[in-house]
Amino acid sequence: MTAVATSMARPATRPSPRRTAAPGPLLWVLPPLLILLGVVGYPLVMVVRESFLHRDGPLAAGTVTAAGYTGLLSSSTFVDALFTTVKVAVTATIGCLVLGAAIARSWCRSYLFPAPARWPGLSTPWSLSRPS
Repeated sequence: MTAVATSMARPATRPSPRRTAAPGPLLWVLPPLLILLGVVGYPLVMVVRESFLHRDGPLAAGTVTAAGYTGLLSSSTFVDALFTTVKVAVTATIGCLVLGAAIARSWCRSYLFPAPARWPGLSTPWSLSRPS
């Protein structure tokens, strides 16, 4: 019975080589993120910090104050320029949305759902020039 028991035993297998875990996504994202924070974040923080410091006048040097911002926002020239900028940005955004939606709808109708032949104006010129 010993001969039978030894033949039924499993053959010896080699241990599989140990695999090391691949570096996670955080390890790949961290170096560029640190560089970006150093190149963009630090100067931005320093500019905001400097904008609140008062360096001349009757106040002590290095006093934190919002006097620069109150003076800027009370200027009618700045407020007019700010409103003009906002109007241009809103108008351009609405124009891009309308134009983009019209182009997307035209492209979708002409390639995915072709327009009937009796309404050729609904299709874009390049879709009309392609062979059917």
